[in-house]
Amino acid sequence: DEIVNAFQKAITLRTKVISISHTVYISGLMFPLKELCKMAHEKGVLVVADSAHGIGMLDLNMKQLGVDFFASSPYKWLGAPTGIGLFYVRKEAQDKLWPTIASSGWDSRESARKYETLGQRADALVVALGEALDFQNAIGRERIERRIKALAGYLKKELKKIPGVKLHTSQDLYLSGGLTAFSVEGIEPEKMVNYLREKYNIVVRTIGNRRAGTYGVRVSTHIYVSFKHINMLLEGIKHLVRRT
Repeated sequence: DEIVNAFQKAITLRTKVISISHTVYISGLMFPLKELCKMAHEKGVLVVADSAHGIGMLDLNMKQLGVDFFASSPYKWLGAPTGIGLFYVRKEAQDKLWPTIASSGWDSRESARKYETLGQRADALVVALGEALDFQNAIGRERIERRIKALAGYLKKELKKIPGVKLHTSQDLYLSGGLTAFSVEGIEPEKMVNYLREKYNIVVRTIGNRRAGTYGVRVSTHIYVSFKHINMLLEGIKHLVRRT
């Protein structure tokens, strides 16, 4: 409610579009997209969602979310090749968006085919994207989301027990997914990243901005990560804390 209310207060008579990062790569925050869309539509405002990490991490239903425009990077959590993206346009919003690339024919304004003219494209990547979708569907998208959130939830719970650790990611399962960001007082994020890679063969990354207070380490807990891996990560962080 707090997030939705903040957006609602910011809307003016001039507001036409709300553009958000659905899955924030720095903090791991997931905006309440369904509630934001409902509020925005009641005020005649369109919603554009950049969800680079959403596809493959979350069990998403575009119709239920009600989002007007939705973009994602399937090479991330979906495991598709790089060089291909996904873009969704809600049927009721198609008349609001016209492509900048002209086709060779007379495309209907009523049809989504007007978005299919892309010039040259690598069709092999399209086929690979289909395979990635089939693979996840075989496992089950709901099952994947449950697994990812269970791993992330365990990681955040255990990180909070370590002295000096500051979580940058919400512990609310509805407002977070498989990205967990944190920092440790007195330990440089680069030092943690290098130590975990060299001593435990665990790959994490630095993230955020020092001046904004978001600089830290980010961990991604996909389905192939195990609780054993997370315990190894926690062991490494505890060891660094003891040495500091």
